[in-house]
Amino acid sequence: MSRTLKVMFIASLLLNLLVVGVIAGHFAKRALSPPGGPMVAFIEQSSLPMQQKQALVESFQASVPFSKRNRAQMREEHRKVIAILEDESFDAEAFQTQLATVRALRQRSMNGLEESLVGLAANISHEERKALAHMLKRMHRKMGRMKP
Repeated sequence: MSRTLKVMFIASLLLNLLVVGVIAGHFAKRALSPPGGPMVAFIEQSSLPMQQKQALVESFQASVPFSKRNRAQMREEHRKVIAILEDESFDAEAFQTQLATVRALRQRSMNGLEESLVGLAANISHEERKALAHMLKRMHRKMGRMKP
């Protein structure tokens, strides 16, 4: 093998190892993060008593808009919306009713999330509220980058 071919082979091998490492790191980070994401981790690291932490984590997980239960309900309601659209005879009233159901489901999830946030913010120190605000800003920016 010529010297150029050896260098290209080694460079290719190193690049492949780098890509595999990045992918493995991403999945390891997701697997090792606590269930419920950064909000649950924040609650667990706060200075609240253990009982209050558990109650807040439970209320937060129950109200998260993207929990498994809520995702299943939203998926089913969206299927109904699509079925109405794909039906040969369009029923505008049924379509509006179904859209209102989807909107109500989203609003209910967001109301629960807001209540959990209020409960958390009311019981933590000023420094912890600042850290919470910073985390929420980061989460908001991250969500803004995600496209449907």
